[in-house]
Amino acid sequence: MSFNIGKKNNNNNNKNNNKQQQSEQKIKLENDSIDNNDSNNNNENIDNNTNTKTKVKKENDEQQYTKERTGAKLSFTPKEKVKKEPIEKATAEIKKYTRGDFANPNNIKNPVLQQRLKKYEKNRKEAAKKNLQSELMLAEGSSGFIEADKGEKTYKYKQHQIEEHVDLQTSAKMFELVLTPNGPFEFDFTRNGKHLLIAGESGYVATVEWKRGKKFFEKHLQDSIRDACFLHNETMFALAQKNFVYIYDNQGTQLHQLKSHPDPGHVAFLPYHFLLLSTSLNPHRSFITYEDVSIGSVVAKHEMKSVATAVTVNVANGVVHSGDAAGVVSLWTPNTPNPVVKILAHSGNVTGVATSLSGNYMVTAGHEGVVKVFDLRNSFQEMHSYKLKGRPTSISLSDTNVLAVANGTHTVMWKNPFDTAVVEPYLNHRHYANSTAKRVRFCPFEDFLGVSHEHGYSSWVVPGSATANFDSKEADIYETTKARNEREVRQLLEKIPHDMIHLNQDYLGKVDQKISTEEKKFKREIKAQPDARRMKFDQSKRDRITETRLAAKHAREDAILNPTEQVDALSRFTKKRK
Repeated sequence: MSFNIGKKNNNNNNKNNNKQQQSEQKIKLENDSIDNNDSNNNNENIDNNTNTKTKVKKENDEQQYTKERTGAKLSFTPKEKVKKEPIEKATAEIKKYTRGDFANPNNIKNPVLQQRLKKYEKNRKEAAKKNLQSELMLAEGSSGFIEADKGEKTYKYKQHQIEEHVDLQTSAKMFELVLTPNGPFEFDFTRNGKHLLIAGESGYVATVEWKRGKKFFEKHLQDSIRDACFLHNETMFALAQKNFVYIYDNQGTQLHQLKSHPDPGHVAFLPYHFLLLSTSLNPHRSFITYEDVSIGSVVAKHEMKSVATAVTVNVANGVVHSGDAAGVVSLWTPNTPNPVVKILAHSGNVTGVATSLSGNYMVTAGHEGVVKVFDLRNSFQEMHSYKLKGRPTSISLSDTNVLAVANGTHTVMWKNPFDTAVVEPYLNHRHYANSTAKRVRFCPFEDFLGVSHEHGYSSWVVPGSATANFDSKEADIYETTKARNEREVRQLLEKIPHDMIHLNQDYLGKVDQKISTEEKKFKREIKAQPDARRMKFDQSKRDRITETRLAAKHAREDAILNPTEQVDALSRFTKKRK
């Protein structure tokens, strides 16, 4: 009995196992043949099952479908989409790290240049991909802006309230420098944001490593100062004084007197081109002068129709933006004597001009109390504007597109002013002793805004105004003296010529195919010109000599072919003996 029962149980177990296997096969068939309506029958043989499997496999291969298991379900997506989606996304993200489109080397006939361009574009793509990969490791999210609670406004927060919620290192950088009675003051930061240059209108000059509170020198010049700027690093700076532009070192020693810059009103420096520019205040004949400080020569000097009231440099392409008393903003390059673009921005005096880090936007401030935002990419048209109660005196844009406008006794800041939906300001602070600001400027790689006024200098913290990620090959905030010297040599070797400053910022790195045809044409013209070093000769005399030589040649040939008298073979020797 026990044996028979066990046998029956085994038979029952085998039957159950067969049923389970058949049910599993049916489930697999149902999952593998979702798109096929003929494979849903429950009573199919094993041969039919194998045939349907091969059919489904062939159809899946033809349709190129891939299966992605998500839990207990199966989702089908085409293979082409799976391949193309990450490629399109990657190329769209890589374009953020490339300046302009990639060149097509197949259109170039010169094989050497074609191979060089292929190698250059390959390295360029690899560099963009590495930057894209490094972006994933960097901090994501917001740039550290202030987030107000419900019912509160960020522009109501004051500096002393922000100071209570920051660390000790940040609070140590918030200070007020009272330097009366030498004001109003101008100031400038180095490219890495470590050093600060302060210049008073009465002749006061000082350079400070403001983060540590270390003073390099402090000096009183017996001359008025109108503007000041650092050169390629903190070792040299330029001052626009009453008569000329002067260059000093970091100890206050005068190095150069630039008499080619008479009566200067504004000075600025182009770091990639090593060009020092100035605009004169002469109302009868005003000039904009470019001088290459690496070789010490003036490369361009253009006459301006009016005196510049505000000057800034577009770092993306090296174009100078200057505003005048008529409300016109002019865009200058050293290659053309006239402005490449003129924009009627305001109805009165232009008091401030600033450009974004990308070079696509420009912000201007007018004497009528209006701040306008322009698009520089195609149309040069006004995007939108802000109306202020007072008259702005200076404006500045940070690396994260925070706009600061000095408006009387206050400085107002907007977060992302290029967005037309932004109406409310980000912060609004009052100046020291209700003084009028002379200049505002954001510090690179630090969430700080510098404000110079009649009484001195103020350092304010503006959360989110600086980018936390910096390129050490571009500007190193931890730079040593040895690294600074090496950078100076590298900058001189990589200096961009002044004639390559162009309104289109993608102009650099492209191949001009017209140059080869122009060179060939020039060589043909040079070859066609007579050489002045050659001796002059009479062409008619040369023609006569040629004719006589040809006649003698023909006479000799006729004498050989048509002899008139019988001549002995040795007659020529007998004639010589006579």
